[in-house]
Amino acid sequence: MLETAGQIPIDFQEEPTITDSNRKGDLAEYYAVTWLWDNGYEVFVNAGCTGPIDMVAVKNGKTTLIDVKTR
Repeated sequence: MLETAGQIPIDFQEEPTITDSNRKGDLAEYYAVTWLWDNGYEVFVNAGCTGPIDMVAVKNGKTTLIDVKTR
């Protein structure tokens, strides 16, 4: 069963000073993975750079497809 979890804001303690948008996206994905791990999810990341989702999270038999966005 797939569910839409909505958006989960991640607050940085300090605003990162990364200017390259690809690096900023990589950092956001890293934070998302660690947040999901800390909250009991198993996380599987996309092995490529393309596709509609960045990672798959599984917890208690529920699968969540995640696309990380930065602004």
